[in-house]
Amino acid sequence: MDTFIIIIFVIYLHCAGFASYIASEKGRNPYSWFFLGLFFGIFALIAIASIPSISNGSQFYSRNYMNKHNDKPGLAFHSWECSNCHQVNGFAIDVCSACGTKK
Repeated sequence: MDTFIIIIFVIYLHCAGFASYIASEKGRNPYSWFFLGLFFGIFALIAIASIPSISNGSQFYSRNYMNKHNDKPGLAFHSWECSNCHQVNGFAIDVCSACGTKK
């Protein structure tokens, strides 16, 4: 009986680890999925495997938000950098204030 409980615990622990790993690869919160995997086992593993990935702009661990007009980290959400002169401009401005290049 004790061996059976240990085996079940090890299986659930592995499910939690795999669910956490898959969640982190898909841009989801790995800590939440670890505990879901620990409590629900194979069902949480099936759930995280079946849900889609989150796009790059809104990943759980995205430290720098990258807006749709610029892929350079570190720029604010409301700005863009000119490709010609590298001037940082406001998001609502369509033409660079320094050189006149369009967005």
